[in-house]
Amino acid sequence: MSDRAAIVAQLRDHLSRVAPVRAAPPVRLPLGVPGLERLVDGWPRPGLAEVVGAPGRGRIDLLLPALQELTLNRQTVALIDPVGWLNPPGLRGVDLDFVLVVRPGATRAAWAAEQLLRCGGVPLVALLDAGSLARSGRRLQHAAEHGDACLCVLSERPDPRLPVRLRLELGGSGRVRVTKGAPRYQGREVQVRPAPALAAVGRRAP
Repeated sequence: MSDRAAIVAQLRDHLSRVAPVRAAPPVRLPLGVPGLERLVDGWPRPGLAEVVGAPGRGRIDLLLPALQELTLNRQTVALIDPVGWLNPPGLRGVDLDFVLVVRPGATRAAWAAEQLLRCGGVPLVALLDAGSLARSGRRLQHAAEHGDACLCVLSERPDPRLPVRLRLELGGSGRVRVTKGAPRYQGREVQVRPAPALAAVGRRAP
């Protein structure tokens, strides 16, 4: 070992003893939905979140503020649409120059999400109605951590085996229940302003 390499090794050893590396606190993406701010700090980053509700209840509306802020700051977001329901021009206030729409089909939706999360250049990935992801849950979680990203899964029913840090369930009349999140807020329900119908979808509304 050269003298220079030995000095660097000694310095690293010294720093590891006197100033151990501490994990940085998780950074959340903005939620920006009135009524939910006091219950939910934001979308977990890195991490997984789930928005549950019947089509047409406004699931994608909960993501709009984050999509708007990220794209207006010239950051790319990804929307994985296995069944081809999404019409991106209907996403009001979102800069479509920074929206990547992926339509891989249902069988490759989880794989596409994993690649996008892992790449490190996409802070938010939304996955629409891909069916059960339980077998891919841990891989998606590791990919999100590796790429410092958030995966938000939009589904009709909750998947209790998916390792999400936040789960929001939509009821009628703009009601949103926090069913997974900060323990003191679990089970709390708020009413958010009902959103007008979006032109963001084709045959059905996410």
